[in-house]
Amino acid sequence: MSRRKHHDVAAMPISHETARQWVLPYFYRRLSTEQEAALEAHVRTCAHCQAEDLGHLATERMHAMRQRPSTRQPLATPLTISLSILLVLLLVFAGLLVYSAGRNGALRALLGHASMHNGANLNVTVTTTPSPLPSPTPTVLTAAGTVGPASGAVTLAMAPDGVTLALATNPGSGQNGGVVLYKNNKPITRLVGFEGYKAPGTMLWSANGSELAAAGAMTLFVWKVSTGVATTVRLKSNPGTDLYVYDWANNKLVTSVPASIFATSGFAQWGDRGQVTAATTGSAAPGNIPPANSPIFALWSGQQGVRIFRDSSGITEIGYDDSDIASHTALLRWSPDGRYLLWGYPRLPISASLLATASDSTATPSATTALGAPDPAIATLVNHIGQAASTTSSALIWPSPDGLQIMVIDTSVAHPGYVIVDAQTDAILADLPDATTTATNNLLSAVTWIPNNPTRLVIAPAGQATLYHIGP
Repeated sequence: MSRRKHHDVAAMPISHETARQWVLPYFYRRLSTEQEAALEAHVRTCAHCQAEDLGHLATERMHAMRQRPSTRQPLATPLTISLSILLVLLLVFAGLLVYSAGRNGALRALLGHASMHNGANLNVTVTTTPSPLPSPTPTVLTAAGTVGPASGAVTLAMAPDGVTLALATNPGSGQNGGVVLYKNNKPITRLVGFEGYKAPGTMLWSANGSELAAAGAMTLFVWKVSTGVATTVRLKSNPGTDLYVYDWANNKLVTSVPASIFATSGFAQWGDRGQVTAATTGSAAPGNIPPANSPIFALWSGQQGVRIFRDSSGITEIGYDDSDIASHTALLRWSPDGRYLLWGYPRLPISASLLATASDSTATPSATTALGAPDPAIATLVNHIGQAASTTSSALIWPSPDGLQIMVIDTSVAHPGYVIVDAQTDAILADLPDATTTATNNLLSAVTWIPNNPTRLVIAPAGQATLYHIGP
């Protein structure tokens, strides 16, 4: 039983769907006393909850709270306060360096760029410092066709074949929602499992495209795409500090690792039996994006996006914030052989300093160590979010498959839009024609690049999934 006294609280009846949506907020103590009592009463009597192994919520939460201090130390200590002040000073200094280096400085102009779509923010400061490389003229992302329903698309994942799109919708407006596969913009298969429930927050294809994984509230679904047969994996209830590895075919938890596994270099590495270790080397590819089928994987690259944001203590972090947890947009990674799945919600301090070289990436992971940005464009975003007026500002980023370009939504600006920037120069390469109205979907699953094609991607800006290509 929870430590709160619920025996004097009348438990209001709730639906099974509501109970599923309250599970994670329950573990993070974000529910009211009445809501906690209602959830605990529901899981004791609901056959569906018992089948989903949710009858032990209170016990698991008490265990998680006892374990939490050993995995994440409190931030408000004299040492960490001093380090935080030092980090802020370093960020300001790094920002000045980036600004003065300023080869193009286009990403720093996102605020003005986004607002000028409405004819506002015309007082742009013109610099007289010549640039050795002229900034490319931004092009417009050109729509090449729509996919799926006219509205409601919230989660996207393009298969390795580059033509099969997994698209998930929420129930509503006469629709039952769920996951549907489209090929060449036509529906081919409905994958059963999410009808009538909130859409999965993340979908991820295996390297060979034979399986598709989807993260729900407390369950992973893995479909054999050729047959549509689903395997369900019951997730751990405390994803706040650890990452978990599952042998999905046997519904077996293999191991867990601390989220700080990425703190060494931003990379982790698969072992041959599902073990995950910190990687001291990344990738020789541009943009620090590991190649396909590599046992090495990065925190910031994958089939879904990642977020740069400030936490409650003011530290700029990279990973997944509370809104991502609420939408079940978890970090998912397949092992190269397709046998294991990594799941969790990592978040790490990040600085505007660039990553160290592979030979220097030998630091011991630490919750107080700030990870370096993987490229200049992300470094600029880290500096921008760290100095934004609103403490709730964040930037959503989706690196292209080759790591040379990044799709960005910067929510710290007045009218955030979808903008593609050069990873090394932060120059704006392309944007949507009406960025003031299209960026209404603030989900990390709203963009998916076409594998092996850095000029094409699918975006669901307002619930309508659309294929775009860079150029006229």
